Amino acid sequence: MLKIPTHGLARNYEAFIALMKEHNPKELMDTVDFLTLRKEVIAAKTSEAESNDTDAAPGEDTESEMKSAEETQAMREKIVFNVKKVFKDTEDRMKLRLKYEEGIKRSLLPC
Repeated sequence: MLKIPTHGLARNYEAFIALMKEHNPKELMDTVDFLTLRKEVIAAKTSEAESNDTDAAPGEDTESEMKSAEETQAMREKIVFNVKKVFKDTEDRMKLRLKYEEGIKRSLLPC
């Protein structure tokens, strides 16, 4: 939807960002795409730093739960980053289109 240069482009982008904040990426993506993205995020996390497992005290989040939350946040950030690139490209095309349309209006209007 963000690849289509329309006048409501910014509103569509903001709606997408709000949707990403409300829902888990797993709910919004195809299973194959989700697993591919998750592999990329896990590979990036493990290459950044190796973490050592420690037992959590009762009532505290375990390491796996924190990793899961970090993975979800990293996936959201990666999705938003990719969508933002598409948004910027489409926005540039929209500006060119509006400039062209404005030129047509001027040449067709009688003076």
